[in-house]
Amino acid sequence: MDLLARGIVLGLAIAAPVGPIGMLCIQRGLSQGFAAALAGGAGTALADAVYAALGAAGLVALLASFEALAPWLRYGGCGLLIWLGVQTLRRPAALQAAIAPGAADLLRSFAITFTLTMANPATLLSFLALFAGLGLGPDAPWQDGALLVGGVFAGSLAWWVFLSTLVAWLRRGVSAAWLQRINWLSGGGLIVLALWLLLQ
Repeated sequence: MDLLARGIVLGLAIAAPVGPIGMLCIQRGLSQGFAAALAGGAGTALADAVYAALGAAGLVALLASFEALAPWLRYGGCGLLIWLGVQTLRRPAALQAAIAPGAADLLRSFAITFTLTMANPATLLSFLALFAGLGLGPDAPWQDGALLVGGVFAGSLAWWVFLSTLVAWLRRGVSAAWLQRINWLSGGGLIVLALWLLLQ
C-alpha cells in the first residue's frame, strides 16, 4: 500500500503542472464541458502509466532507442501543437459551446493528448530517475511495479477529474466573448510554446 500511495503522489506531481496539454484540456472544458476536458486528461493519464510501466521495468535499452528518436518525436509533437493552436484560433468559441462533443470527438481528444504525452521522451527519463530514487529497479518484484504504475495512473487521473470538474463549474459563468478570448489565448499559447520547444 505504501508503493501505491507513492505512485498516486507521483502521478499527481507529474500531472499537476499546467503545460500545453493542461492548456488544451482547460480550453476544451470551457468550450465543451466536463467530458471534453476529461477525455484529454485521460489520454495523458494513460501515457503517464505507460511511461511509468517502462520505468518500473527498467527498460534502459528501450530508453536508448527513445533518445535516438527524440528529435523526431519533438518535431512531430510541436507540429501537432501548432496544428491544434491554429484550429483553436480558427473555430468560433460560440460554435464549439453550442455543439456537444460526440464519442468521436472525445476519442480524438483522448488520442491527441496520449500522442502528445508519449512524444515527450523526457517523461520517461523522469520516471526512470524517480523510480531509481524509490529503489525500484528491474530486479524488483513485478507486484511492486504494478502497484506503483497503478498508483501513477490513479493519481494522474484524479488530477484530471479535479481539473475537469473545476473547469466545467467555471464554464457556467463564462460568456461567449470571454470564451473567444480564451480560445485566442490558448491557440496563441500553443503555437508560441511549440515554436519555443522547436528552438531548444
